[in-house]
Amino acid sequence: MKRITPILGMTIALLLSGCSCSLDFDLVGFKEVKRDVFNTTTSALNNPAVSMDAAKNREVLGKKEVTFKVHPDYQNVPYCDFSTYASLVANTFTVEGVTYECDGKTFVIKNKAGQNMYVARVDYDDKMVYFAGSVTYATTTEEEVASMYGALLADADIEQKVIVEGVDNFTRASFASYDLPTYLLHGEFVAPLAFFDSAFGSSLSVYHFNDFKEILQYNSILSFVLPISPEGKSATQEVQAYYDENGMPYDLRRLEKASLYFVMDNYYGLQVHKHISSMSGYFNNHGIGKDLLSDDEETRSYAMQEAFAILNDDHSGISTMAPHWGDKADYQHRGQLSQDRQMLKRSLVAQRSAALGTTSTAYGIDEEVHYSTSGKTAYFYFDSFIFDTKPFDPTNRDNLWHTDSYFYFVHQLEAIKAHGGVENVIIDDSCNGGGTVGVAVKLLALLSKDNYGYDRTQNLQTGAITELSARVDSNQDGKYDEDDVYGDDFNISILTGPNSFSCGNLLPVMCKYTGNAKLIGRKSGGGECVVGSTYLPSGRGIQLSSLTRLVTLQEDGSYRGVENGASVDIELNYADFYNIDKIETLLNQ
Repeated sequence: MKRITPILGMTIALLLSGCSCSLDFDLVGFKEVKRDVFNTTTSALNNPAVSMDAAKNREVLGKKEVTFKVHPDYQNVPYCDFSTYASLVANTFTVEGVTYECDGKTFVIKNKAGQNMYVARVDYDDKMVYFAGSVTYATTTEEEVASMYGALLADADIEQKVIVEGVDNFTRASFASYDLPTYLLHGEFVAPLAFFDSAFGSSLSVYHFNDFKEILQYNSILSFVLPISPEGKSATQEVQAYYDENGMPYDLRRLEKASLYFVMDNYYGLQVHKHISSMSGYFNNHGIGKDLLSDDEETRSYAMQEAFAILNDDHSGISTMAPHWGDKADYQHRGQLSQDRQMLKRSLVAQRSAALGTTSTAYGIDEEVHYSTSGKTAYFYFDSFIFDTKPFDPTNRDNLWHTDSYFYFVHQLEAIKAHGGVENVIIDDSCNGGGTVGVAVKLLALLSKDNYGYDRTQNLQTGAITELSARVDSNQDGKYDEDDVYGDDFNISILTGPNSFSCGNLLPVMCKYTGNAKLIGRKSGGGECVVGSTYLPSGRGIQLSSLTRLVTLQEDGSYRGVENGASVDIELNYADFYNIDKIETLLNQ
């Protein structure tokens, strides 16, 4: 078994040179405030001493007193310099030997071997932020990695590598139109703390929440309910009490709007398909901008819903509400295309259940294999790409097929081989909304003839092409060879449709691209982008299509995204989707 090779991607030799800037000045009218900062990130929360005892939690979570600046026009917005932000991020490191440097414009994180793992820079002249690298493997222990990936690495040789270098491998984000002022103070970049989170939070997995008394560092919204105030209240309770008395302050509404626009302008991955040059302009043209600043919480909540609904993108939506700010947004509020797909999915699931006499489990898998009348065609379905998140236990592998898509496929395909006489295998992907890419790549290897599954992604900001590949050892003989896969054992078909989305789209796209399976049903539903997530200053979580997309190599050497889905070899009426005998007849023609 081999661990996933991290995309350190490149040797980060490019520490963008400092710009000389004539904008040094004292921030007239700014005042300084001291705030206690608590580390409530996952590593801290896993500390067994963390409890419902607020006094104990304040000690365990490592209180750090920090001096922030407050703009006279934004009394509720803590400002800080880049060095202060870097020190806050460093406060979350859990691996011994990890170090950092920050000169006020460039922030570098080094692993215990002294290698650059992450570089971030602010260019005030060009109003750009840059970052590159990964901190996951520098700041995460082996035990934490094993816990995160569970059984994903079992039976697998998984490798991730850059196959086409980008321009300079730095991700860029412009803050030229950021709606709150930023400054240089004696050569050091100064901005709202929420600005740094918007720029770097998703790559560092660290955010900060201001409850007017203290600031919480977090990477999960669950940490908000942890009691830390001397009165034993959580951050959300503190904010709820403030909101009940004062409402959401205007400066925070403006900060929330600025953060949303900054993230969507720089990180939303489907602008090329929607011909949107400015997401903020797009939202404003739809009348959303002014409503995001409304003092009425219903209007603000509806505007936030509409900001994502008009995109009609199944990857983008509100993932966490902020009810402490009166948020009544609904994650399920999507555009018309998404709503139509959801109606179709409900219909197909009901039809499938009626035709096969089964109901989907909690994990969207079929407990049995179904066969045609002749016995020559086998069928099973799965509705998501999942892996068991518990640390892998080899003695429990026979039970993992209930909770892990890879082990489920091996279980079903071995049952089909034992049945005997089967020529065709139909794998039903028609209601599959996606899941973990690493699982999909393992399944692609399992269905191949040469024991090699892969996908390729393109970073639209740098142009870099990265390949994630896998080989599997399903028979556990210590070899990754053709004896571990099923591509030569059966004629494999993938049943697909509009609800085959994200990884559910990747499977048919790559099977068609490699020729390892025939596609039947209807054109798959797209979803080319790797899903990203971030938190806004309110604590509201959003997910969105990132600027990293799945691509295939074309004959002319170019790469094309897969948002348009994969066309089928045999088109079916929806009424025939789960008629195994009829599909068998069509496959044999």
